[in-house]
Amino acid sequence: MELTKFDQKTHVYGRIWTVLALLVILSVPTAISIHLQVFPPIKVVLAGLAPVLMLYVPTGFVEVALYVPMIGPGATYLAFVTGNINNLKMPCSIATLSTNKVSIQSEEGEVLSTLAVGASSIVTMFIIAVFVLLFTPVLPYITAVGSPFAPAFTQVVPALFGALMVPYLRDQWKLFPIRLLLLCLLLLFFGRIQIGVLIFIGVALALLSTHLLYKTGVVEAA
Repeated sequence: MELTKFDQKTHVYGRIWTVLALLVILSVPTAISIHLQVFPPIKVVLAGLAPVLMLYVPTGFVEVALYVPMIGPGATYLAFVTGNINNLKMPCSIATLSTNKVSIQSEEGEVLSTLAVGASSIVTMFIIAVFVLLFTPVLPYITAVGSPFAPAFTQVVPALFGALMVPYLRDQWKLFPIRLLLLCLLLLFFGRIQIGVLIFIGVALALLSTHLLYKTGVVEAA
């Protein structure tokens, strides 16, 4: 399929800013090494990186294959640079597409998704900067084990995804029991699976179970 002019520019600028972001990230340890005149042997660096690369290189490929169809290439480039995709960027993109009733397969959907991820990145950085300054003196007290606020800090992600799930659960509740059962069985036998791989498998199981439920007449097309 031939790429549109919009898609071509998205990939060009996306690759440029991704490379620039990598250079900036790598420049920090490089600058520290130069300043302190400490350069670890390459064998030590590779020995430390080997187990990490074995884990995150496959996860990286899986995440690209997963996120691009869900939030579009532009939003994926931006989300990979700014980070925190699962917790913030992807929910913002999905909520924006759902609210505006557009598909990510359309050019309008890609634009809206990219704007949503961009807005999320700006707001996140601003909020983090402000609240780090404001909450640094009191944070140890409200996150302490005996604090009445401590349990809330362990439930932020479930609360976020739970709120996003409510409209889908309300409209298509028949789809969820078998999905939850399959994911529970997956975690029961493969509890150490990485989140990126787990999401990819979860999406595949969701699609397969939905197709079977549709074929058997349990659910109807939306």
